[in-house]
Amino acid sequence: MYKKLVATGLIVILMLALAGCQQERGKPAAENKTAAANSEKLSQLDDIAGKRVGVVTGTLFDSFVAQKYPQAKIHRFDSTSDMVIAVKANKLDVAIVDALSAKAVQKNDKSIGILSDDVLSYPMGVGFNKNNPTLRQEFNNFLKEARANGTYDEIYQRWFDNDPELAVMPDIKKNTLGDKLVLGVSVADLPYVAFMNGKYVGFDIEMVQNFAVQKGYNLDFVPMEFASLIAALSAGKVDMIADGIGITEERSKQIDFSDCYVEGKTAVIALKETLAGNNPSTADNGSKLKSIADLKNKKIGVLLGGIHDDYARKTYPQATVMQYKSQSDLILAVKTGKVDAAFYTHESLLEMLRSDKDLAFLGQNLFRIPIAMGFNQNNDELREQFNEFLKQSKANGVFDDMVKRWITEGKTEMPEIKNPKDQGRLVVGIVSDKGLPFAIVKNNRVVGFDIEMAERFAAFLGKELVLQDMEFASLILAAAGNKIDMIDSTLVITEERAKQVDFSDPYYELGASVFALKKNLAVYDKASPDNRALTLDDLRDKRIGVLTGSAGGTAARERFPQAQIFNIDNIVNAAAALESNKVDAVVFERNTLQEIVNRNHNFVLITEPVKLLDVAVAIRKNNPLLLNSVNQAISELERSGTLDDMKKRWFVKGDLPAMPKLDAPESNETLRVGTEALLPPFEFVDSNNECSGFDMELAQRIGQKLGKKVVITNMNFPSLIPALQSDKIDLAISCFNVTEERQQRVDFSKPYHISETAAMVRKSVENSQLNKIFKNIKTSFYSNIIMEQRYLLIADGLKVTIIISLFSAIFGTLLGALICWLRMAKNRFLKAIARVYISILRGTPVLVLLMIIFYVVFASVNIDPVMVAVIAFGLNFAAYVSEMFRTAIESVDKGQSEAGIASGFTPLQTFIHIIMPQAVRQVLPVYKGEFISLVKMTSVVGYIAVQDLTKASDIIRSRTFDAFFPLLMVAVLYFVISWLLALGLDYIGLKTDPKRNRNIREANV
Repeated sequence: MYKKLVATGLIVILMLALAGCQQERGKPAAENKTAAANSEKLSQLDDIAGKRVGVVTGTLFDSFVAQKYPQAKIHRFDSTSDMVIAVKANKLDVAIVDALSAKAVQKNDKSIGILSDDVLSYPMGVGFNKNNPTLRQEFNNFLKEARANGTYDEIYQRWFDNDPELAVMPDIKKNTLGDKLVLGVSVADLPYVAFMNGKYVGFDIEMVQNFAVQKGYNLDFVPMEFASLIAALSAGKVDMIADGIGITEERSKQIDFSDCYVEGKTAVIALKETLAGNNPSTADNGSKLKSIADLKNKKIGVLLGGIHDDYARKTYPQATVMQYKSQSDLILAVKTGKVDAAFYTHESLLEMLRSDKDLAFLGQNLFRIPIAMGFNQNNDELREQFNEFLKQSKANGVFDDMVKRWITEGKTEMPEIKNPKDQGRLVVGIVSDKGLPFAIVKNNRVVGFDIEMAERFAAFLGKELVLQDMEFASLILAAAGNKIDMIDSTLVITEERAKQVDFSDPYYELGASVFALKKNLAVYDKASPDNRALTLDDLRDKRIGVLTGSAGGTAARERFPQAQIFNIDNIVNAAAALESNKVDAVVFERNTLQEIVNRNHNFVLITEPVKLLDVAVAIRKNNPLLLNSVNQAISELERSGTLDDMKKRWFVKGDLPAMPKLDAPESNETLRVGTEALLPPFEFVDSNNECSGFDMELAQRIGQKLGKKVVITNMNFPSLIPALQSDKIDLAISCFNVTEERQQRVDFSKPYHISETAAMVRKSVENSQLNKIFKNIKTSFYSNIIMEQRYLLIADGLKVTIIISLFSAIFGTLLGALICWLRMAKNRFLKAIARVYISILRGTPVLVLLMIIFYVVFASVNIDPVMVAVIAFGLNFAAYVSEMFRTAIESVDKGQSEAGIASGFTPLQTFIHIIMPQAVRQVLPVYKGEFISLVKMTSVVGYIAVQDLTKASDIIRSRTFDAFFPLLMVAVLYFVISWLLALGLDYIGLKTDPKRNRNIREANV
């Protein structure tokens, strides 16, 4: 049997392959190129006749294209963004959009061009129900007044004359005491309506908000698809609709429009490569990233609702900024090439880069920003209690200990915190996959710096801590709506957020950095000139040279506990030791090692960083005045962009530049700076026998800010700290890494650079590609399954998936049997109920059904989400199996039933003993397929906060940053579950096979 199936399968595959080959052979060579490449260039509007044209459903562009270009193939979409994606994927030739939206798309995506930006002009207005002429007249009066007093011009200028993405929505206070006014909107594109940073913005929104305030209405918004706006207004679900709605004769038959408030224009967009005269170069997209300035026209990933989103859009207006809901999604986007680079919290990136060898920083800290806890604006008492708790924690050293454990040392163990829990509950909103050091899931428990802070605060209050895990973008809305008591998720203090929630005193300053794939960074171009896959694991038992007293030595000892560590007095001697085979590798700061590699082609850098450390200026202890002055100087250099410019010159461009000429201060005061000028590009002796380099320029600029003349003293690196302690020098600037041991002896300024400690080796180091493959599999298995008992997450998720699948199938089977009975009943009313049920349930997507039951039906009921999932999937399953049962029962010959009754059986006995066994045998094959589909459909239960197999993989990905292994692992588990269930149902099928049972009975006889 199996041989026949295999043979049949091979024949089918062979036929398909031959057919494909025949089709390809019959095509000319040019037809194997993309549709964009082989189609004629578009040069005028008439060229779109016969082409694939995209329009947004329900817009007047739809009817315009149908009338103007009847031969065009119209494809309808829900939004402009969906159309742009279709154009880029060659699913469309052109798309018809609003002209302003077209310009925004072109600005954010350089592959899109505009065929024409003045296709059709049309008036726009706000829509009203025909039964509410009073409201329409009120709005027209407001519009007339706004034009007269200048309000209209101000709003128009903000959203139309300037870049709408840079427009700042003014704070318009809502009137909560007036009559309710509901505005229906389609959240689509600026400048009309968009949803940004937790609120609605745009020209239409600002106009209607001003109208509501002036007339005393309490304005609410209802988002919906554009095609549903007019139907909702006509049905009285909303009072007004707005979203750049064109006034047409057809629409005016259904609703009333306000006076025209703006004139709309239409544009046609397409891929640039399909437009005549456009030959876009891909050089920019394929080039290596050298500095953050190269992001100006790239795709940048940011966290949805995060502070980096606004920064990226304002700093890189020509870039395409793409938003992601979680850290794991952001990392996956970088690793799969969906974005060129991404912004994220520096402290979390430090932890991430320790475990992910494919990613690296692009540049250094962009800025530092204060973070705080968020509170409902009517809960000043809780906010003040937290401020008092924070003050006490800093005074008694608890806070510093937390910073040391979680942020400095990277530890991940939660301490035991005693809490009487007799004063009620403290509900805290968090994001569990925020990433270390702030919040991660470890051993099936949320841990991290922020989580410990919340637990200590709950203990301070004597309250039970309840963590509410949600999307970051929902936190502020939850706090403002009193759904939670406090936001604890590295919440950045911004003026806009302060309008919705109150902030505690700042408890930390976050850094913001950019990361990307190493292979896309210019600094790693020469890391592997022989294309050999060198890894740090190759050095685990080798001889490693480090500089005496350097942080690289400490990093090497931590990373290679089995290696032989050799202390060498300076980097020159270390390179000589490597050249003469005295050591197998040298571990030190990457930029310095890169300079050596540039000059000695016998050396190569291993791409993986050994460790990442902050670089700062060292200052003698008990000198707070000088420390504060140096910090201010560094901050001014950061704000002015001077520090970034210095890094571009010294770290990126390759050849070491000359020291710039800086004006010397007029003061006779001196600033004594110690360094070891052997670490290019940080410090070295130039051709003029003077100390030069990045650090030396920084020293000169700090002296300039302090009004002091800088005097450089070149000394051995181990002598720098003693020289500070004995007051021989004022500052030590020599690529000084901040370490806990050094902090006990000297003070450090704020970091001005992040040092990536790397390993330099000779090119002759051997490495097996096969060994690396097996090593990567072993490492992935350990980090995703074994480490931190992550198999418990999989086990819990597997248990939930099995529970939902089995109980949904049982419930659905029983309910399906009932629906089948109703469907086969003689009573027409019962039949009608069954038909309606089946039609509704089979026509409703299971995800929609799941969310309706959870968020609507059981909205006010405290019910376990797993139970909701069982109900939703059971209802869906019942609709399908009821028809299977009916078909199987009706397939049994009526004579069987008649014979049973004639033999003295009752109708019920006839069904149980004669009809049902035959029906079961008929229904099992299709029932098995539906059952397996049910198991796979349960993967969407994460939408209602159920931690199933798929959600477990998401949590693991957020912790390990492994984009593929957790997903493959879950796919295998789903396959195993489905396979085992199929075997079980096959076994039932065998047991109910009468021929097999008869053969067994005969054999026994």
